[in-house]
Amino acid sequence: MGSLSKTQITTSFLVKAWIKSHPLVAIPLGIASFIVCNAYVVYVIERNAHPADCYESDRLRHDFTFKNCLWFCVISFLTVGYGDYYPTSI
Repeated sequence: MGSLSKTQITTSFLVKAWIKSHPLVAIPLGIASFIVCNAYVVYVIERNAHPADCYESDRLRHDFTFKNCLWFCVISFLTVGYGDYYPTSI
């Protein structure tokens, strides 16, 4: 098919064609995957962090589970942030 129309069928071509044909599925899926990937990055960085430059109550409450990192990313990226969770690593 690709040789008849002189089009190279690559992965990027297929992804672009799928996004163009299904935008109502692709946009929410892209936003959700962006938030989950960023939450995982925050989780990997913060799970072994030893907070030193923060308040004592935050040092005792340093519980960055993946669920808390997901909440942090959703609130931080989609709104202005509540401040209930924030990274304490350098």
